[in-house]
Amino acid sequence: MRLGIDEIAIRKGQRYATVFYDLDRREVIGMVLKRKERAVSRFFRRWGKKQCRAVIAVCMDLWAPYLNSVRRHLKNAVVVFDKFHVYKYLSDAIEAVRRHEQQIADEKTGQLIKGTRWLWLKAKGHLKRKEQYTLAQIMKVNRRLQRAYVLKEDFEAFYASEDSKDAARFLKAWTRRCKQSRLEPFLALAKRLNRWADGILSYFTHRITNGISEGINNLIKVIKRRAYGFIDFHYFTLKILDATGALPPLETVGHPQF
Repeated sequence: MRLGIDEIAIRKGQRYATVFYDLDRREVIGMVLKRKERAVSRFFRRWGKKQCRAVIAVCMDLWAPYLNSVRRHLKNAVVVFDKFHVYKYLSDAIEAVRRHEQQIADEKTGQLIKGTRWLWLKAKGHLKRKEQYTLAQIMKVNRRLQRAYVLKEDFEAFYASEDSKDAARFLKAWTRRCKQSRLEPFLALAKRLNRWADGILSYFTHRITNGISEGINNLIKVIKRRAYGFIDFHYFTLKILDATGALPPLETVGHPQF
């Protein structure tokens, strides 16, 4: 079995739940309020040792509480850090550079940079001609943003690596360039990726992501809106399990048929 662990915002004010997915069956198997290590461990204890031993790989965010709990309870599982979260950290880094450069730029350059956040995050092949021109104009007058953009674009080749050895060589060279760039957000990113390198490189062995969580999370949001600020979290969880097909049919759990 291959497991996915992800978070979903359930209320305003940084209130999250942790959702557990069976990646092979593409369904939710459980959910706990909060994303703390204790809450995740509580789920695994309820789930049972037999189920935990059956997990061969688990895909999740680069989040220490998840990792600590997984290492404690899923002894046979290889940790795979979700590539979509890796891309998010990359996007955060280039946005941090853009925001800083806008703040310290002169009025003319600052106006040129302002409002271009999504242009830096778009894939190069999806940019319109006008957007390409705008980015080129900014990079012509701001070398720091130019370095950040080149690093971001070059990283696309990482997940195209043939195997973990090629990926490891690429990551080593790319993070070295981050350090040479002298861009603080990319220095921090390089440190983070090197720290979690084993889990990131495990992707090339198991090739799993939490991509299915996007569709399921959208379904969860619909259920949440219908609940109008639910109070009973257990009932909310059952509604999600039912909607994703994770609850067994009535006849398998001993309920009478009518």
